[in-house]
Amino acid sequence: MARSVDPASGALAPEPAPLGLDGVAERLRLIRIVSQQRRYHGRPTPRLPSKAEIIGLLNDVEGLLYPRHFGPPGLTPDETEAHVL
Repeated sequence: MARSVDPASGALAPEPAPLGLDGVAERLRLIRIVSQQRRYHGRPTPRLPSKAEIIGLLNDVEGLLYPRHFGPPGLTPDETEAHVL
């Protein structure tokens, strides 16, 4: 792995010690916490949609993009325009 350069000093950064799975998980947790603190400045983090809500949304978009294949059952060619709009 190539060593990175510290932009402030221009010196080569030391190579990180290899991490086990627990070390990787801990670093990712810390990155997430720091990112949220920077982004939300002490405010509570927003509620994200659930996996089921995202799947439902993607199914709806798929039905709008391809209404005759993934739209409502029994959709006729004449009803397609009204369904999409």
